[in-house]
Amino acid sequence: MIAIENQNYIVELTVDGAQIQSFKDKMLDIEYMWNGDKTHWGYRSPTLFPIIGSSYDGRYHFNGQTTKMENHGILRSAQFLMLKNTKDQATLQFVSNSETLERFPFYFKILITYTLRENELLVEYEIFNEGVIDMPFNFGLHPAFNVPITADKKFEDYKLEFSSPTKLKGSGPRVNEGLISEVDLDFDLFKKYGTIIYHNVNSPYVSLTDGEHGVRISTVGFPIFSVWSPSEKQAPFICLEPWLGLGKKVEKDLPFNKRDAIMKIGPGQKRLFTYSIKVF
Repeated sequence: MIAIENQNYIVELTVDGAQIQSFKDKMLDIEYMWNGDKTHWGYRSPTLFPIIGSSYDGRYHFNGQTTKMENHGILRSAQFLMLKNTKDQATLQFVSNSETLERFPFYFKILITYTLRENELLVEYEIFNEGVIDMPFNFGLHPAFNVPITADKKFEDYKLEFSSPTKLKGSGPRVNEGLISEVDLDFDLFKKYGTIIYHNVNSPYVSLTDGEHGVRISTVGFPIFSVWSPSEKQAPFICLEPWLGLGKKVEKDLPFNKRDAIMKIGPGQKRLFTYSIKVF
């Protein structure tokens, strides 16, 4: 296990998917991250690349080549290499290989750097195109947080809070109701919507809170913000997910760059994406 920490907080990471395993307040003994219990959902904070979700048939089309990928792509189960681990920072790396090329036929490298600053974790993603042609892709984050965070609360005590009032668009509660500052959460919402998907949230931060403790996610640079919990299992966690975009889930064998990707990186180029998790 990889650890970074300061006087009050400790974050634990794993090379398996470069996922956050734990974000804990040492003084209050509060754990914010979901524990990955496979009874409900066996991941904790996977990176979604080069797809978000899946196509209508699980197949992807690249210049005449058809491949298959698991839901959310190839990184969430990838084995990363730890490049750096200091007191408050860690960098992990994954490089494309023969197995990834069978599913996503592009040469790439990704570096994920975690930096702990007081009660905030900054996460930086550098995606490199190491091939000779444009690399199309989609990208998103999928961190899961305990709900309730403390034993004296229950799932229905939690709500989303927007740092700036915003008009919600997409599929979810309070869509098209004018300027919204908060959304109350319960299991029935996730039964109704499955995944709540808001478009172009005009708020730099979204918090999940019971009014006392919670987590704050930055959304700047991510046009889609999704919220998910497997309601059929009444799971004790909620995922807060900044995404770059959505694939076009149409029943057509369209090329990957026209259906499942929303961005591209030129040969020898890279893209940098950042977000943060702040606990309180």
